[in-house]
Amino acid sequence: MMSNSRMDMLFITMVAVIALGPGCDGKTSMRPGAGTGGSYGSLDGGLGGSAGGAGDEQEVGDTGNGGETTATDASRCDGSALVGRWYRALDGLIMVLDADGCAIMGTSDNVAFSHTIAGTYDDIARTMVGTIKRKTISSGCTTLMNATWVLTDPTHFTFAITSTDGQCDLRTTYNEVSTFVRQ
Repeated sequence: MMSNSRMDMLFITMVAVIALGPGCDGKTSMRPGAGTGGSYGSLDGGLGGSAGGAGDEQEVGDTGNGGETTATDASRCDGSALVGRWYRALDGLIMVLDADGCAIMGTSDNVAFSHTIAGTYDDIARTMVGTIKRKTISSGCTTLMNATWVLTDPTHFTFAITSTDGQCDLRTTYNEVSTFVRQ
């Protein structure tokens, strides 16, 4: 049986492969504009459709402009699957997330720390890669943590801190894995 730390590292490695590996189109799945709408239970793998017209011949995830995201691409990305209040049973922490297209932002505060969350959601992989700015309430010290959220089903996500900038009391190699449930 694997130890918890070995299982955590295995999960972090799996998250990195999902987040940074090739998407369905062979391109990096977390690049801007890769998400194209859709939801759970979609028979087409979570790909949104369109009413027809110019540009319908594009490959899945292809923005048609060298990978640059346009306003139209952002409007097709839907991060609403992560919007809401999320609870971590381990310590009662609440994370509140909101979305603007595939841009996710949020907060998660407790008595010791104030956290500001920002990231990009990929509809197809159901994964968000982002950062958490953690401010220590008592000292004002701020550190930046890199994290990944994997939506395992509509009511749960697995959250992994993969590294930090090494400020305050956290090593650059600090990692943490936990599960949140929708409230």
